[in-house]
Amino acid sequence: MEKKLSEELKQCLEGKTCGECLYYELDTEVTCPGLLQKAYKAVKEYEEMDGLYAEKCRELAAVKKTNTDEIFEKHARLTTDKDVSGMSMTELAHNCCYTKDKRARYRDYDSDIDARELAIKLLDRYAGISNKFACDEDFDEFMSGVLRFGLNNRIGLIAAFYQNLWAMADLRERLKEYEDLEEQRRLLKLPCAVGDYALFSDGDIRPVVYITVSNNHEDIVVGCQNGINISMNFQYGSWCKGFFKTRQEAEDKLAEMEGKK
Repeated sequence: MEKKLSEELKQCLEGKTCGECLYYELDTEVTCPGLLQKAYKAVKEYEEMDGLYAEKCRELAAVKKTNTDEIFEKHARLTTDKDVSGMSMTELAHNCCYTKDKRARYRDYDSDIDARELAIKLLDRYAGISNKFACDEDFDEFMSGVLRFGLNNRIGLIAAFYQNLWAMADLRERLKEYEDLEEQRRLLKLPCAVGDYALFSDGDIRPVVYITVSNNHEDIVVGCQNGINISMNFQYGSWCKGFFKTRQEAEDKLAEMEGKK
């Protein structure tokens, strides 16, 4: 095991020969023990500081994994690409409306049908309105108009149901897009927005002027006015106490912090 420099200096100071020094000569004597003592103390302090720094780095590395995960939004998925037969009741509830070839559709364990086609069948069966619509636009215009009848009217109820079908399909596809990005670790959760205000432990309040993400997506750096940078992995919570939409909100939080001292 390689000796520390301080240990070698201590051996020299005590007049012990390690026999490993390239410059050691038997007849050579240390003419200034005081200088050697100072060198030993300086090197010992440096090594202790280096050890503390290494320990701190290990602690930060342990926290870094958690902080890195917090950069990315993580929630249980609501959308799924499973076949309907493999979906639970809850999964089907969240995925019963979807889009295919840019058309809204409804599905359950027994059927999979175009939303317009389903609404047309309901109108025919429960409202006595046959399919005499010239095109999709003609049908959509009709359904939009009969919404005024409200939910106490069969036609109005079917129109509201149809509206919910295509709206849920649109929402499901948009949510799926975000959840896919989240799963691929491409959906970032930024701690603030440009224009927000950062509050520091010394009471300083500075506006946020830019936000950058490291190449490996392991850290977010928030840049504030006058060249002040905040590493979200290492400085948030200690030096930076939070971000606020307005300066007034930051000042209110500062007053609250000072009141607790």
